Amino acid sequence: MPPPEVVKSSNPKFADVGDVITYTITVRNSSPLLNISNFNIKDTLPSGLSYNPNSLTVNNVPNSGSIISGININNLNPNATTTINYTATVTAPPASNSPYTNSVNINYTYVFPDGSNFTNSITSTNNLYPSNILVKPTLSLSADKYNVSTGDTINFTVLVSNNNSTTIENPVLTDILPNGLEYIPGTLKIDGTSSSDSLTTGVNLPDIPQNTSHTITFSVNVIDPPNTGIEYINYATLNYDFQSSMGYLNNTVNSNTINIINTDVEIKPIAFKNYIFRTNKNISIKDTLPAANINNSPLSFVIVDTPINGFAAIDEYGTFIYTPKVNFVGTDSFTVSATNTLGVSTIITVGILVEEFSQSLDYAIRCKK
Repeated sequence: MPPPEVVKSSNPKFADVGDVITYTITVRNSSPLLNISNFNIKDTLPSGLSYNPNSLTVNNVPNSGSIISGININNLNPNATTTINYTATVTAPPASNSPYTNSVNINYTYVFPDGSNFTNSITSTNNLYPSNILVKPTLSLSADKYNVSTGDTINFTVLVSNNNSTTIENPVLTDILPNGLEYIPGTLKIDGTSSSDSLTTGVNLPDIPQNTSHTITFSVNVIDPPNTGIEYINYATLNYDFQSSMGYLNNTVNSNTINIINTDVEIKPIAFKNYIFRTNKNISIKDTLPAANINNSPLSFVIVDTPINGFAAIDEYGTFIYTPKVNFVGTDSFTVSATNTLGVSTIITVGILVEEFSQSLDYAIRCKK
């Protein structure tokens, strides 16, 4: 009878005192035929870690129980998986030259077709390491252009540097390109030498001794606009091994993220198409048009069509002044163009309702005279 598959991981893998760690436990029923009618899962944290109450979720649903005292989960179907998450805070350093090691224990029960049960247990462990033993290379991603059109080519460069005294071993680089960008076969090079490796499954790099680096270059075609918005968001990832005081360890780092804008995509400023303002006869009005750009970049405003029965001016921030002609009463309007940094505009119609003074106000003015 195969036991359930249990995998426990922590994020991050290296931590300092005060850090909050997210633990993930996945339990998979590895039997293709039999249900697990129930299982009890209990996690024992080592000294230096403190469980955070109310942080427990089961399949992303909050659970009021405690993973420390144990929780029960019912009916795990064949080949189905349950995911448990919780957080803990690092409260003290680990024992000398040791990781924080904790164990999760699962007691489970299989149900046979005849109604009989099979009960057993399984344990899985996880190590969390202090960050002072981490050997971390520098991973930098750049591009030769950051504003593109569909059909353009982008040349990417990744620089992997090791400024540590410990060698970076077995480095593997990946770059999962965003939708709309397509790798150009044959353009991948490592330190100027062509490579047939895949950016998706992994580019194998030579080891990186102290104070050395590797430069990886490749090109992509812009074949489609981004799935959403106007930007392609890209970053590279490096998985590697290194020798530490706590043994041979593995880690993964991400590069900086770069944003490349497709200028073919028209993202118009956000604004209502029509605004109505009120003023009284022979009285100017000053106000600001509410409008925003989707990426929070500045907008510029200009008047397109001037009013017929008055005079209007607007500054670059959208603040306008309208003055009606002498003794004019009625409706007037003018149009304004709000333009973002990509040169895409939205036309806004500003309506002005010029009214007579109210009788009470008109009476008061006459009395003062």
